[in-house]
Amino acid sequence: MKILLYWVHGMGDFSSTDLQNQAARLKRSLIKNRPDLNGKIEIKPIRYSDILQQRQSDVWERMRSAGDDFGRGFGSLRNLSRYIWLNLRRFLIFNITSGFLVNHQAAVSGSVYKKVMHRFKDEIIDGWEKIPAEDRESTVVVVLADALGGHLISNYIWDVQCVLADDCTTESNLLDGLDPSLIKIVSLQKIDLLVTTGCSIPLFISGFPEIQAIENNRLGYRFRWLNIYDDDDLMGWPLQPLGAYFDEGRRGRSYADLVEDVQMNAHGGLRGYFMKGLNPYTHWEYLETGSIKQRLAQEIGRLLN
Repeated sequence: MKILLYWVHGMGDFSSTDLQNQAARLKRSLIKNRPDLNGKIEIKPIRYSDILQQRQSDVWERMRSAGDDFGRGFGSLRNLSRYIWLNLRRFLIFNITSGFLVNHQAAVSGSVYKKVMHRFKDEIIDGWEKIPAEDRESTVVVVLADALGGHLISNYIWDVQCVLADDCTTESNLLDGLDPSLIKIVSLQKIDLLVTTGCSIPLFISGFPEIQAIENNRLGYRFRWLNIYDDDDLMGWPLQPLGAYFDEGRRGRSYADLVEDVQMNAHGGLRGYFMKGLNPYTHWEYLETGSIKQRLAQEIGRLLN
């Protein structure tokens, strides 16, 4: 048995090499915590940041260089304060604006949203085709989605499920023209476990009159959803409370029944505990925190049994 872990990263200016290196570090950490994963787990990063990043980086550099020597140095308490607020501004640009950018005119052909969804499709196929043919039947699929990645993978699954259920309200061609053997792969029907860390879904759907989650027990799906969040993370939220707005008359599952929320302190080590663990910067520290990586290894390792 093999485990194929699709890792959907959060926001950041990641090259393919960056993501491969981070995936290798994550793999080593998981194996350290669960030695029985050695030789059995492969990690496929799903890269999409390049679709969003260039304009954000340009805007950030223009904003950062505007005005006086804003936040560059620690010569005084004033400079320290400016440094902190400068980095909070950067946090907002590269996190909150990314979600709104992806959702803007999502239904329009050629939109950023459509490009991201099709990138997911291509990356999922690429990861699957790297699994030897003789191992595919017994391969277990896990999705680990960090930060904005949780919102995006949920959207992706929702879109393919609307095709499977034949009730799409807007055009979705994610499954068009596929070899029949790939439909189950592209639709992620083989998922056994979905883990989200620092998931920001409530920020983007809290204004909806009804809130429906993806299916996990019909349309060919059968998986668990574990959502890890930190109370100090402005972008990471519990998801079960969204179940209060579920409409039983529409397609989808209630978040209250679908998701297992777990509050964990994300800090990225002892130094990070004091520098980032008690403030919004914890948002970037989930996959750098030993206790969270240990929990991930345990959850993934159970699938080998």
